[in-house]
This record gives sequence, structure tokens and C-alpha cells, in this order.
Amino acid sequence: MDEIEARIDRDYDARRNPHERPFTRDELIEASSGADALFITPLDRLDSGFFKRVSASVKVIATYSVGIDHIDLQAAANRTIAIAYTPGINADATADIAMLLMLGASRRAYEGQENYPLFQSNPLARGIRERRGISPQCVGLTSSE
Repeated sequence: MDEIEARIDRDYDARRNPHERPFTRDELIEASSGADALFITPLDRLDSGFFKRVSASVKVIATYSVGIDHIDLQAAANRTIAIAYTPGINADATADIAMLLMLGASRRAYEGQENYPLFQSNPLARGIRERRGISPQCVGLTSSE
């Protein structure tokens, strides 16, 4: 990552957020002054008010989110600002986490983790039962291969 950031610093005039929090709207607008592009987070809400104030130099706004519901697309189009995003980029990871959570819930994994010291001293106190006669149902699983 250091090599990538070094290249960005070498080839571009990048302005990074120095805070451990997202920019406020005013900070983002101030940072846009003279910028050609903005790279935003899903936490940044770009409504018509934002597009009325953003620097005229901005030509494209990229968000590393799968959705664009936090951006007023009509207001962006009115300013002729292109919007870029990454649909489907983490679909596999999201499906993996959903499966993990469903399996964990069916086996009462959180309770097991919370009572771990009890497991070591008394295996009968586990409270984790085998789920006989229950079939997990998964709807919508597909393969991209």
C-alpha cells in the first residue's frame, strides 16, 4: 500500500483526509476546491445542496460503495459531473458472511463464545444442541463460474 500511495503522491496532487473520521460536508467542499476528482465513502451524502457548492473544477466523483443511493444523480448530471462506483465488487464476501452468520446463529455460536470457560470445565453445560430435523434454507445462491 505504501508503494501505491507513494505513486499517487508522485503523479497527482492528492489531498487525503487527515482525520480518523469522514470529512464533514464543509470539509469535503473545501477539499474539492481546484480538484478534478473526488474519491468518497458511502458515509458521504451528496445531495443537491452539495452539488450547488462543490468546486466547478470537479469532473468526476468516485465512491467505493456498491450503491449510489447516497448521491443525488440528477444534481450531479445537472453539473455534468460523472459518477463512478463499484457494483458487485464485494458480493462474494457478503454472501460468505451471510452464510457464516446463519450457521453461527443455528449453532448458538455467540452463546458458546461467551461461555467458553464453562465449556472447558463442563462439556454438558455447552447448551449447543444438534439441530435434528431442521434443514437450513438458502434462497438465491448462485455461482459466477
